[in-house]
Amino acid sequence: MTGSPLDWREPLALAALVLVPLLALGLAWARRRRQAALATFAEAGLLPALVPDLDARRRAVRAALLVGAVLLLVVAIAGPLWGFRWEEVHREGVDLVVAIDTSRSMLATDVKPTRLARAKLAVRDLLTQLHGDRVGLVAFAGSAFVQCPLTLDYGAVRQSLDAIDVGIIPKGGTALAEAIDTSLEAFEGREGKHQAIILITDGEDHEGKVNEAAARAAERGVKVYTVGLGTAEGELIPLGGGGFVKDRAGQVVKSRLDQETLQQIAVDTGGVYLHATGASLALTDLYRDYIGTMEKRELASTLERRFEHRFQVPLALALILLVADAFVGERRVARRRRRAAAGVDAVVLASIDRGGGTAPRVRGKHGHAPATSPATAAGTAASAAATAARDERTGGAAAKGAGQHGVLMAALVLTLASIAWLDPHARTREGNRLFAAGQYDDAAKEYNEALVDHPDSALLHFNPGDADYKQGKYDEAIAAYEQVRPGDDDAHASARTAYNLGNATYRRAEGAVATDPQKALEQYAAALVAYRRAIAAAPDDVDAKLNYELVMQKRAELQKKLEEQRQQQQQDQQQQNEQQKQDQQKQDQQQQQQAGGDQQQQQKQQQGDEHQQGGGDQKQKDEAGADQQQAAQASPAPAASPGGDQQRAQAGEPHDQQQQNAAADNAEGAAAGDEPRDGEMTRQEAAALLDAQRGQEVQPGEVIRRLQGAVVAEPAQDW
Repeated sequence: MTGSPLDWREPLALAALVLVPLLALGLAWARRRRQAALATFAEAGLLPALVPDLDARRRAVRAALLVGAVLLLVVAIAGPLWGFRWEEVHREGVDLVVAIDTSRSMLATDVKPTRLARAKLAVRDLLTQLHGDRVGLVAFAGSAFVQCPLTLDYGAVRQSLDAIDVGIIPKGGTALAEAIDTSLEAFEGREGKHQAIILITDGEDHEGKVNEAAARAAERGVKVYTVGLGTAEGELIPLGGGGFVKDRAGQVVKSRLDQETLQQIAVDTGGVYLHATGASLALTDLYRDYIGTMEKRELASTLERRFEHRFQVPLALALILLVADAFVGERRVARRRRRAAAGVDAVVLASIDRGGGTAPRVRGKHGHAPATSPATAAGTAASAAATAARDERTGGAAAKGAGQHGVLMAALVLTLASIAWLDPHARTREGNRLFAAGQYDDAAKEYNEALVDHPDSALLHFNPGDADYKQGKYDEAIAAYEQVRPGDDDAHASARTAYNLGNATYRRAEGAVATDPQKALEQYAAALVAYRRAIAAAPDDVDAKLNYELVMQKRAELQKKLEEQRQQQQQDQQQQNEQQKQDQQKQDQQQQQQAGGDQQQQQKQQQGDEHQQGGGDQKQKDEAGADQQQAAQASPAPAASPGGDQQRAQAGEPHDQQQQNAAADNAEGAAAGDEPRDGEMTRQEAAALLDAQRGQEVQPGEVIRRLQGAVVAEPAQDW
């Protein structure tokens, strides 16, 4: 335990200290009244003789004891606090989130009175069976949000349940996947084997992706118990003003139960499917047979500060003073009372003797005292009666009255102290004092300690919400405000709670505009719902109306901005698609052009190779002809035979060939020394012709060297 300065649990009770001097003045006034009354009965000098057992000092002591007891009683009621100690608090149970469908199809009457009303009644019955389990509520339609965070305050859950209705979520439809995901988020990321979800719906999933959500729940170990409301035949959906819901084609819509989807969710997560028909929906059986048998865990184990209450000390002192007051009488003890009684008897007898005289004391013959005179007997009897009466009054009656007075005062002290001890607002007032001083963190701690002492008080959640709001902890503030459910007769508290809830939700929306605009829109919608509640509870609240208009404007601006961004993104996407298309076309054209250019280049290269090869052959022919001409010039030229030239011309031989043949003929004729015969070739001519043809042959290696620009070498002789 750590020491701390003296503080008070009920500081306002100290105002009762003004009663202490008033009580002292009242006792003094009563004493004077009593003395004045006695003065009218007898003279002041005779009072000690007439009432000898009265003691003024004892009466003063009793008055002081009474004043001191009242003083200590006031101090005890104020509740002095000195020091504190740390105490560990343990709570065990399971975490249970009940998700309720609030879409318009829940107004169907195939389950009496309606699907939604039947679901809410079943949840109320379920709350009566819970013991130490934390419960939360999730409302969903086209989207989902936490209506009541996990709490042990079942009264707050009932208040949140009453607020659930069709239209509480602006977005229509039934998003089962989002309902499961939101329920998982309500568990605050803890392990799933101690957690369960009860999903109450008609099963008409309009958003899809429910299988993925069920898989996420199964992965965390959270079982989903599905409850189907409705019939397979379906039922028309009534409208508030009469008629039924119709589709775009003007046909009435029937809402049918989709049991297959709900059964699949239960199977995937290890839960159970329950079909509710007519007026039967026993969630209590579901809890008893399944959820109640789950392994429980420690829901909370925290060190909490407990102030040391020191009211016992002044209370004990007050009781001691009251007991002392009971034993201290206003009269003297019995011995003094007997002396006083004897004195009174003497006074009475003296007065009688003076009136009638005294008879002589003579014994009778039998030794008995003679009878006294009638006056003496009467005086003695009167004295005895007065003494007895006085003893009765001053002894028994006084002591009895004092004892009863002390017992009554002690009972009064204990009763008042008990009432003060049971007051749930002591810590709240301390938190209010810290809140006014700007110590919001310390104030929140005081408020939370008050909640620990009185967890069933829903109104005690209001002040912690204010303290969290002042610190910028908007999520915690919203969670606190959502658990405050004042009664219908407390319109002022309802308006304040809804107004503060709207403010906190608006602040959270502002923080999400930059990072998650879609979430900001949802928070704006929730803030509008809260402001509408505030206006409904307090129609003259100007601030709530102004804030409502402000949030409407903010929401419209954000929607417009998001729409512009969406259109811009669409335009950018279209431009990007067109640009990609154009780039693809250009790329295709370039590839085609490149392919055509490569083909043309290949053709040109092939043509160049052929041209080079043909040129090489022609050049070789020219060189061979030149060699033959040189050989012909070196030998004497024979006379040409006109007939032979004419025959060769007719045979189509080229001119170079003719020259080669002539040179060969000349060489062969010169070697043989014989005259050539007309129309025949000599041996020399034939050899020369063969040499010329052999010179025209081109080897592959020579072709390559020609293409590379190398010097052409003469072919090697292989024969």
